Amino acid sequence: MLTGILDLVIQQQSPLSYQRSWVWDSVADLRGHVEETATTAAIGDVEIWDYKGTRANSPFVDDYVRQLLTYAALYRDRTGALPIRCVLFFINEPPRRDRRLLAIEVNGPIVDAALAWTYEQVRMMRATADTFERDPVAVPAGELAHHTKPLGQRLSQETTAQCTACTFRFDCPDLAGGRQHPDVDLANVFKN
Repeated sequence: MLTGILDLVIQQQSPLSYQRSWVWDSVADLRGHVEETATTAAIGDVEIWDYKGTRANSPFVDDYVRQLLTYAALYRDRTGALPIRCVLFFINEPPRRDRRLLAIEVNGPIVDAALAWTYEQVRMMRATADTFERDPVAVPAGELAHHTKPLGQRLSQETTAQCTACTFRFDCPDLAGGRQHPDVDLANVFKN
């Protein structure tokens, strides 16, 4: 079901150092946090990179890490080996460039757990799509993480800051600055 191109980086002459690293709080729940712990690559290290239009303090960092680990599983399926690490590149993290990169160490059990998580997400999305096709109003509104909250409180601030008029998605200067781009009509879900 997944198609695409993995962004593969092979450290060559001048390996990078990453000032921020991912640390697991719970492998069972695939939850963790960012620490200001330096990681230095070695020549020949294979890494999978993914860029994000969010800032480094996004509440979705756990999801981004799991997504990258799923990419590591796809790489393993193709090559028989895991990358040494995955790296998240937060392109909208000015002015501190050292906060733009996040190193995530990779190992088999973590990758297997992330792959199981991804399969569960796909199963839930398929079930939601099936429900929507049968009865569109039967799909509850809002984010899954907030499904127990009353209507009107089921979206996080991060989600309400998004629109779908372009691929920029998060931290749009037009939306954040209070200016509305002429192509963006937040009330018109059919256009956006």
